[in-house]
Amino acid sequence: MSIHIKSFARMALLAFIAVTVSCGTAPMKSDVGKSEAVKIDNFEVSAPNGVNVGDDITFTVRGTPGGEAAVLITGVPETVYLREIEEGVYGSELTVHFHMLFFPHDFARATLTKRGQSATADQKLPVE
Repeated sequence: MSIHIKSFARMALLAFIAVTVSCGTAPMKSDVGKSEAVKIDNFEVSAPNGVNVGDDITFTVRGTPGGEAAVLITGVPETVYLREIEEGVYGSELTVHFHMLFFPHDFARATLTKRGQSATADQKLPVE
């Protein structure tokens, strides 16, 4: 009788291994959507009072949620980092300082990065 129990145990173990191997592995949740491209749907630069010393320039990026966004501005050495204020919407402000000179051809470049992929968008600064 003990031979039958051992045979049954072996068969059960082999069946378990066969089922486990044949099922494979499901993609992990973090892998789902990895091939989706990072994109910027909209990039806005707003300066209602102009770009004079003391004025604020507001940057808003709408795009892929869960990323990191930053803006580089022609002639400004600092990077403006945006925070995700709601899903897929990033924002920040920059106060114009005396050392910042802006010209009509100057622009801001937004970069949105997630999982090593990046998207960029350019927007002209509201300079007259």
